Amino acid sequence: MIISFWTGFFLFIIVAIGIIVLATWIGKKISKTNNGAGAGIIGFFLGIGFIFTMFFTCGRLYVVTGDAEFTDYFVLSSTDYEMRTGESVRIEFEDGFQTMVINNWSKPVIVEAVVYGGYGFGGDTYWLDPQEADFFEESRIFYFYDDEPPNEITINSDDDEITRLWLRNKRD
Repeated sequence: MIISFWTGFFLFIIVAIGIIVLATWIGKKISKTNNGAGAGIIGFFLGIGFIFTMFFTCGRLYVVTGDAEFTDYFVLSSTDYEMRTGESVRIEFEDGFQTMVINNWSKPVIVEAVVYGGYGFGGDTYWLDPQEADFFEESRIFYFYDDEPPNEITINSDDDEITRLWLRNKRD
């Protein structure tokens, strides 16, 4: 099942709020001596845990539909995506930290891996011809089209290198 990014985002928040309210209500029913605040706190952490779980277990799908036009999706389970030509692409993630790009446009697009840190230069460049799809090990795309990656970023981790993906058109 795939759902658009913003629909999924708001759906995850609504479900988390529902978990908080439900936990508070159950806490009030179980213990007549308190107002359910303790259960509400537990519900809050369960709701936040639900949101993090959904963000980290769902794959990300980007479908390019035109010049600098794309749609961003959460992928909740394995499914098929039907392209404008009628062909079907199987979407099946091994884990949630992957990204898939489908080029459902008439021109090629490029996914460029920009590597920061370490001792090497740049990253790989992947060409996606029309009606092609590819998986990437990064959790999402950070830069789109004319939003060029910066020359340097601050890395707040112990990693030597960090890779960020850039979805763009072929340069003329």
